[in-house]
Amino acid sequence: PGETNASWVMRGCLEFLFSGTSQAAACLEGLRWLIVPMLNPDGVASGRTRTNLDGIDLNRHHHDDTAPETRGLRAALQEEACFGTPLAFVDIHSHSRRRGIFAIANGRDGDPLVAAIAAHTELLDHAGTSRPEVRAQDEGVGRVAAARLGYRYCLTLESSLCARHAAAGNQHLSLEDLLEVGRAVCLGIADLAREAVASGHAAPRDEITSEGLDCDFTRSSAK
Repeated sequence: PGETNASWVMRGCLEFLFSGTSQAAACLEGLRWLIVPMLNPDGVASGRTRTNLDGIDLNRHHHDDTAPETRGLRAALQEEACFGTPLAFVDIHSHSRRRGIFAIANGRDGDPLVAAIAAHTELLDHAGTSRPEVRAQDEGVGRVAAARLGYRYCLTLESSLCARHAAAGNQHLSLEDLLEVGRAVCLGIADLAREAVASGHAAPRDEITSEGLDCDFTRSSAK
């Protein structure tokens, strides 16, 4: 309940991908999407703002086995990484202390994805991207844990519970704004995928090394 704006951004992603439009079809073609609409449904249903039913802050435990929710997500992410270099990981959240919609990246590693999303919506505060260096205490954050699994562009996407950033007009964020950003996330990821293919930087799934990953190719190949 404390991050309702994030749910609306996610709804924008899903409504767009299942819209049946030519743009949505282009996003789905040739791309494998792993989407978790809500990682903490039990916590949300019980009125918690950050934690699951056991009082665990999931976004500080993506790297360990403390919580079943993050343990399951990590297993799914790891399985994807066994079959190709994963292109992107976006962890969608809400923010109460800053205006606008902005990204947090691992240093400058996520800059191409931020730029790709910003190309489809002025609501993303591209100039206001936060690029903290990864510290030891950040290992349990979703975008950091995903990068450790080999995901190329990893972001936390934060949407304010209040107003747009100044360059986008300072009005209060509407539901339509949040849906638009969800659509832009999908379009930006698809743009990056096309660029990777065009430049020859896309790694085929059968060429990815499984070193350091617990890959069960017999089970996963049945997908």
